Amino acid sequence: MRAMITLTWFIVAACGSIVHGYDRDYYYSPRLLQETTDDSIFTNNITAGNNSLSSIADDIGDTFDETFTDSNTTAPTPPPSFKPPAPAPNQTKIIRDSCKLYLSVFTGLFILFLLVRSLFPRVYNFKKSSTKFDVPVANDSFGQINWLWKIFSISDNDIREQCGMDALTTLRVMQTGVKLSLVGVFNSVFLFPVYSYMGNGSRPNDPMYSLSLSDMGRNNSGAFATIVAAYFLFGAAIYFIIKDFEWFTSHRHAFLSKICAQNLSVYLSGLPPEMQSNKAVRSFFQRCFSHDAVAEAHVALTTSVLDQKVAERDGFVPLLEHGINEYKLKNRNPTHKTKFCVVPSVPFWSQEIKDLNDEIKDRQKVIDSKIKEMDDNFVEGEVAVKSPTINILGTMRSAKNVVVGVEDGTPKSAAFVTFTDLTSANIIRQTVQYASPWSVVPEEPPMPELVK
Repeated sequence: MRAMITLTWFIVAACGSIVHGYDRDYYYSPRLLQETTDDSIFTNNITAGNNSLSSIADDIGDTFDETFTDSNTTAPTPPPSFKPPAPAPNQTKIIRDSCKLYLSVFTGLFILFLLVRSLFPRVYNFKKSSTKFDVPVANDSFGQINWLWKIFSISDNDIREQCGMDALTTLRVMQTGVKLSLVGVFNSVFLFPVYSYMGNGSRPNDPMYSLSLSDMGRNNSGAFATIVAAYFLFGAAIYFIIKDFEWFTSHRHAFLSKICAQNLSVYLSGLPPEMQSNKAVRSFFQRCFSHDAVAEAHVALTTSVLDQKVAERDGFVPLLEHGINEYKLKNRNPTHKTKFCVVPSVPFWSQEIKDLNDEIKDRQKVIDSKIKEMDDNFVEGEVAVKSPTINILGTMRSAKNVVVGVEDGTPKSAAFVTFTDLTSANIIRQTVQYASPWSVVPEEPPMPELVK
C-alpha cells in the first residue's frame, strides 16, 4: 500500500508539473510589459531619448573639431549599441524535453522496483519477513504486476486492526495529497480551452504557450477562469479536510473502543513517595471509582541487576546453540579457551546458563519480597507511608546509582494501572488526579511489547 500510494503521488506530481510548468514566464513576458506601460511615460521616454541623442551629437561635433586641432588626440568612441531582446523560449519544446527526461527516469525506476521487490522482501514487506510483527494483511505480497490494483482490496478496518492507527492515518494523508493533485489536473481540463479560445495567439508556433495564462493580455476576461479554478481548489481542500476529520473520528473511536490491554491501561508519572506501592496506587483509584474498577496496579521498580543478569544469559544462549549445532553437524564436541584452560563448549555454556537462571530467580524473589514489604507498610487512609529508602554510601557514589537506586526493587515514580472498563480508563486520561502539579500525571501507555 505504501509503495502504491507513493507511486501514484509521483505520477500526479509529474502531471501537475507538465500542466502548469509553462505559466512561469507570464509575469516576465516582454509583450506583457509593453502592454502594461503607460502611454504618457512612453512618450516622455521618447522625448528624453531625442534630447539625449542631440547632446551626443553636439559632443561628437566638439570632439571632431578638437581632433583636427590636436593631432595627438585619439578618435572618439562611438555610442554603445543596443542589442535586441533574446527570443522567448519555446514552451512546447521545454515541456517535451522535460517529459522525455522525467518520464524515462520514472519508467526505469519503476521497472527496477518491480524486479527488486520480490528479491528483498525484508525491505518491501517487513511485517511478513518478521515473526514478531507478522500480521495476516501482510501475508500476501500479490504478483509482480497485479499488486497495483489488488492492494486497494485491503480495507481500512483491516489496516487499523492489524497495523495500527499510525499506519492508517499515514496512508490517509498521502491519499488526500493525491486527491488535491487530481483536482489541479481537473482544473486544467477546462482552463486549457479557455486560454486557447480567449488568448491573443501571439506565438502560433508554440501550441503549449497558447494554452497558458501567459498568452492572455491585460484586462482579458478569460482570467476569471483562473480565479474560479483557484476557489475550486481551495474549496476541494476544505471539503477533503472535513471528510478526513469525520473519517479520523470514526476510526479513532473504533480503535479506542476495542477491548485490549493498551486501551484499558494508563501510564502514571510523577508519583509522590506515599503512592509508590502497588497497594497505594490501587487503593487511590478504587476510592476514585469503585472497588471493582481497578484490575491491576503495578509500580515501576529498579531492576538494573536483574536486567544485567538477563542480558548476560541472552548472550550465552546463541553460544550454546552454536555448540549444539556444531556437535550435530560435525559429530565432535566443540571447545573454547577460557582464562585458565580449554573447556568443552556445550557443558560449559549449559552450566553458565543454569547458574544465571538460578541467580535470576533469586533476584526475582528479592524483588517480590520488597513489593510485599511496600504493600504491608501501606495503611489505608494515611497520607504518608513507609517505603524503602535509598542507602547512599558516601559522597563518591555515582550519579547513576542515585537516580536508579542501589538495589533491585527500589520503587520509581511511575506506575501502570489497568481498569476493568473503558469508561474508567478514559476518565483517568482526561482528568486531573492529584492536587500537586505534575504529580500522578496520566499518559497513554506504550504498546505491551515495548514495556521492559
